[in-house]
Amino acid sequence: MIRKETTAFGVNAKDDKIRYESSSGGMFSLLAMEVLSIGGVICGAALSDDCRTLTHVIINNLDELAKIRKSKYFQSRIGDIYGKILDILNTGKMVLFSGTPCQVAGLKKFLRKDYSNLITIEVICHGVPSSKLWRKYLDWIEKKYGKNVKSVNFRSKKDSWERFGVVEKLDDEEYIYNHHRDNPYFALFLSNCCLRPSCYSCQTKKIADISLGDLWGIEEIAPDLDDGKGTSLVLINSEKGKRIWEKVKSKTVFQEILYERAVENNVCIERSVLKPTLRDTFFGDMNRMQFGQLAFMYRYPTLKLKVKHIIKIVFMRKLGGR
Repeated sequence: MIRKETTAFGVNAKDDKIRYESSSGGMFSLLAMEVLSIGGVICGAALSDDCRTLTHVIINNLDELAKIRKSKYFQSRIGDIYGKILDILNTGKMVLFSGTPCQVAGLKKFLRKDYSNLITIEVICHGVPSSKLWRKYLDWIEKKYGKNVKSVNFRSKKDSWERFGVVEKLDDEEYIYNHHRDNPYFALFLSNCCLRPSCYSCQTKKIADISLGDLWGIEEIAPDLDDGKGTSLVLINSEKGKRIWEKVKSKTVFQEILYERAVENNVCIERSVLKPTLRDTFFGDMNRMQFGQLAFMYRYPTLKLKVKHIIKIVFMRKLGGR
């Protein structure tokens, strides 16, 4: 159900550098910079040095902002971060927390009460892939190239924002680039086979002060904002969200849009993805297959190809049983 105060905007940061370094229009960076400017802290997800784990961390300066900026497409570890946030809130400092809707819900349940100095941001979430699958993918990449992966950009705008790609940087400065639909890991993500069980019946949508995503369908919804550099979809869900939006909007080019138009191309704002019939067999096979085999079997989203792949799976299992 839409909250009465929810309003939707398409937003571009005026600073092109911020937009280029962001997955969409740079709205998260602007909100984070505002909170940091008043002595607050930001909590978001950062990749480990070996790129194999994703962990929520707290930063308190601009130099660290890059590590929690941009989208990452597997499950982050919360650890003891909620307790650390509580300690900071009790000092009176402002805290900006960014995560999936279920992580925002978890934080609110942990805190047990509303804090005026807490602002929450949720990503408009398609679903959270398995971290084990991500590690298998990295192992496959490193074995294939004989080199270590040093960094990953899930949302490179090398071609354009709409045609974003996945970039892995190897330890000899070589870069691997694939359009996201050609990248086998991202293709598995889009197939919906590799998501957490709860993602197929999510109960925590639009629970944060602000929801952030991409303004897909911009060419029809807000063509004046469509310059190919990335545009944020911003949903203001509360009075706290509205107050901080008022503080940063002068640093943006924005357009208010109908909520219904925003949902047309971001259906996960309101409903969960359907659970694929192959989801259960996928996780069984993930535990026994190499990543290349797994991607070959499951990456295609159409029903016709899935049926063909089921036949191949059965055939391979019979061969394995000989």
